[in-house]
Amino acid sequence: MREERGLVYSIGTKVRGSDIVVQYSIAPESLEEAMISVSKILSELASEPVTKLEFERAKGVLSQRYYQTQEDYQSLATIYSLYSKPMFWESVIENRLEYQ
Repeated sequence: MREERGLVYSIGTKVRGSDIVVQYSIAPESLEEAMISVSKILSELASEPVTKLEFERAKGVLSQRYYQTQEDYQSLATIYSLYSKPMFWESVIENRLEYQ
C-alpha cells in the first residue's frame, strides 16, 4: 500500500491474541480507498498463504529491527525501563487474558 501505490504514509500490523490490528496514517481523502485495500489484502491472506519469498523477506525485516534495537543505547534503555516496571507486566497479562 505504501511502496507500490503510495496510498498511505505509514502502515503497520500487530497481533493481539487472535486479532490482527492494522494501523496506518493517510490523507483524509484516501480513507475509503485504504480501507478497501486493507480488506482486500486481508481476504487474500486468508485464502492464499504468503509465498516463501514474502515470508523470508518478513523474517529479514524483523531480524534487522531486532538487532538494530540491540545496538542503540537509547533503545536498550527504553526496553529495560519498560520491562522492569511491574505495572507493564500486569497490563500484558490482562491483555492476554482478555484476548483468550
